[in-house]
Amino acid sequence: MAKRFRFRLQNVLRYRQRLEEKAKKDLALAQRDLIEQQRRLDRLWSERAEQQARLASKAVARLDMSEVMSYHSYIYAIEARLRREGLELVRREAAAEKKRLELVEASRAKRALEILREKRFGEYLKYLDSEERKALDEIKPGSIGGEALIGSIGRGND
Repeated sequence: MAKRFRFRLQNVLRYRQRLEEKAKKDLALAQRDLIEQQRRLDRLWSERAEQQARLASKAVARLDMSEVMSYHSYIYAIEARLRREGLELVRREAAAEKKRLELVEASRAKRALEILREKRFGEYLKYLDSEERKALDEIKPGSIGGEALIGSIGRGND
């Protein structure tokens, strides 16, 4: 009976599979954070546009100076926040890209071991095939081992 296939680096392969799964989860979280940040930024742009539209519509109705200053002050605060949130968006984009590259590297490392495992398994199958041929050659009539086996069967147990 031939030995069953055993890949000596199986534990390393499992470890790399876990690293790849962790990298996938990390990337998903980074992408989620990026999407949330983009939504925050979009809401701020909408709020800014809405406040500017209100200011423009009220300007026709002749606002007093304190109201105009209040609107401008609020719009300025929104613009300052837009700049901060824009920088945060860039930071999160960079973080997501870093996580993507980590996933690519983890996938490559895992795939290299998978390819090695497939190669070793192919070698194992060839080994099994050659062992099977050797066993059949020993049993086949006309071969040295086969004649002895057949001769002992034909004679019986005398």
